[in-house]
Amino acid sequence: MRDDEKNRLELEAFEDSSFLSDFERVLLVTDQSSSSDLAARVAGHFAAVRNMPVTVLAVDAPDGRVRADEQTAEADKPAQRVSDRVREIADGAVEAASKEGSEVTSDIHVSIRDKDGKLEDVLADTAEKGHDMMFVGVEPTTAEKGGYSENLSTMIEAFEGTTALVASRGRIPSSDTQLRILVPVSGTKRSMKSAEFACVIAKASGAAISAVYFQEPGQAVSLSRVSDTGNVHRAAFHRIDQIAGFYGVEVEKVVSQGPSPELAILTHARKGKFNLIILGVSRRTGTILSYGTIADTLLETADRSFVFIET
Repeated sequence: MRDDEKNRLELEAFEDSSFLSDFERVLLVTDQSSSSDLAARVAGHFAAVRNMPVTVLAVDAPDGRVRADEQTAEADKPAQRVSDRVREIADGAVEAASKEGSEVTSDIHVSIRDKDGKLEDVLADTAEKGHDMMFVGVEPTTAEKGGYSENLSTMIEAFEGTTALVASRGRIPSSDTQLRILVPVSGTKRSMKSAEFACVIAKASGAAISAVYFQEPGQAVSLSRVSDTGNVHRAAFHRIDQIAGFYGVEVEKVVSQGPSPELAILTHARKGKFNLIILGVSRRTGTILSYGTIADTLLETADRSFVFIET
């Protein structure tokens, strides 16, 4: 088999197994907060690499209802500003990729969703119309007594698809090339999927990216020998290298120390001056929104911006 044919088959095999290949349309839910702007930037980069249409829905965060006075031009301004921002980010990523010789599609379609009815109904209807990934950047992200805010929980519960929760914390550089992305990995399929998502954002933005390996609480119990730990993290880093190679990015890889994964993640983020954490999560069963101990603790304590991507 010729090398070019072998490479083509390997690329096709990777795409077939890719977590991100399952998505077709992006919904971006925003208000006028800093988290909203960060979500627009992340969604724009994602759309540019994956060549996906984006629909923008601007909401009023305090009461969880869609803006009512859509007849006025003033009501359309927030959604239009976000739409322009997404298109600007996507076009910039496409232009940068073109200069590097990559084959990219330059026409990223961005539209605005009509603002009518209760938010839960709008999100359910949007999902039914083919939107299978939702980027949500609204504030507040936390409730007064802890946990996720009621408005945010309502959105995630109502949307029948995959959610990427974006929260702006601390200082975010105006230039995306100055982003420093930290993606925690543990060898699980969930963490490998979040690593792929992080590589997509890094490819489009030109951001630096580092993968920090840590043991999830369940893993620590299942690994009976010291050598097992090394084997698991080497296997995880090998998979990271495959993903990074597919997207053409370089990923720094480090092993964390310490019994608390969430503390290790934050400590490494601070020492390495990372300003964006991308973590793979899965919803826990129950009436109260939870993504598990690590994510829920980061929600309460993180002083860095983060993306929780459901996997």
